[in-house]
Amino acid sequence: MKWRSVAAQSLLAICVIFTVATLVSSAWQLLSGTASDANLHILLRAALVAIGVAAAQIVWRLKLKSKILNYLAAYILSLALVFAAVFVTGLATELNRNAYRDVFLNYTIAFAIIAVALHFGKKITRKKV
Repeated sequence: MKWRSVAAQSLLAICVIFTVATLVSSAWQLLSGTASDANLHILLRAALVAIGVAAAQIVWRLKLKSKILNYLAAYILSLALVFAAVFVTGLATELNRNAYRDVFLNYTIAFAIIAVALHFGKKITRKKV
C-alpha cells in the first residue's frame, strides 16, 4: 500500500534528520562548554523534526495551482505547529525570553534550505527521466 511507503519514508527521514540535528547540537554544545542537554529539549527537537518532515510531505502531496502556494501553505501550517510545540513546552518549563524568535529563525532557515533542495531536486530528477 502506498500510505505504508509514505509512512516508512517519513519515519526514516525523521530518524535521520533527528540524528543529524542531535549530533550537530551536541558537538556545538560541547565546543561552547555545555556538557549536557535537557531531556525536554531533546524531545522538543524530535517533535520539531517530525513537524518539518510532515511539512515536506505536504509540499510533495499538495497540488495547488502554484508551487509557491504549496510551499507557503506547508510553511504556515508547520510554523503554527512549531509555535504550538514551543507553547506547550512553556507550560512545563520556563522558556528563554527569545524562544519564539529563535525557533522562528531556525525553522525558517531550515525550511528555506529544504524547500530549495526539494524544488531543485525535483527539477534534476525530471531532467534525468
